Amino acid sequence: MSISNDEWNAGRTRTTIEAQILTFLKQNKTPSSFWGIMNGLGYNTNIKDLGALFHGVLDIITVQNALTN
Repeated sequence: MSISNDEWNAGRTRTTIEAQILTFLKQNKTPSSFWGIMNGLGYNTNIKDLGALFHGVLDIITVQNALTN
């Protein structure tokens, strides 16, 4: 049995990345670049080692997909 979108969203305990981006853009009226949004949301874009590189790539993909949506 499927549930409605309202029921699904009511069970969320975290803010989605899309909602975080929208909140950031509403609070910062000046145009932001992709990297400005990443930094504004608290994503670390400094690559120090292989693990940080892997995590950074995943963060970039996550934010890019959210912006596309």
